[in-house]
Amino acid sequence: MRIHTDDRRSVWLEIFHDALPQGQLNVTRVWPGAILAWHRHEHQDDRMVVIQGTLKVGVWEPGQSAACVWTVLTETDPKELVIPRGLWHGYQNIGSEPAIVLTWINQPYDPEDEHRLDPDHDQWEWRVTSRTEQTVPSWTRKNR
Repeated sequence: MRIHTDDRRSVWLEIFHDALPQGQLNVTRVWPGAILAWHRHEHQDDRMVVIQGTLKVGVWEPGQSAACVWTVLTETDPKELVIPRGLWHGYQNIGSEPAIVLTWINQPYDPEDEHRLDPDHDQWEWRVTSRTEQTVPSWTRKNR
């Protein structure tokens, strides 16, 4: 297991590495107000669930005219968010306490597979929206 820390988060990488038949399990503690965006992967699929706190998550498809799809993940309404490869995504801790995110990826993390953009790309706002403004297409979220 490895640990990486910066001004946005602390992440424990490759948890139970030898016990998993495939993929990689990570746990991330995201500091209040921190934004981790935008990035996408060519070969990596992400599955994430918030186990503490509240995250605002944005997902968008390159080359599409549709705006970013925003959702909020919380510990009190646990949902698994599935982000298929190729989709741009990012998130922000919109709570007042650190958020903890459990992430499973379908393959070991490869930095060569990741592409990044500035968090303010295309002027999509990281403002907090009301629950009624949030929509999540069927390809991004699975109820458990």
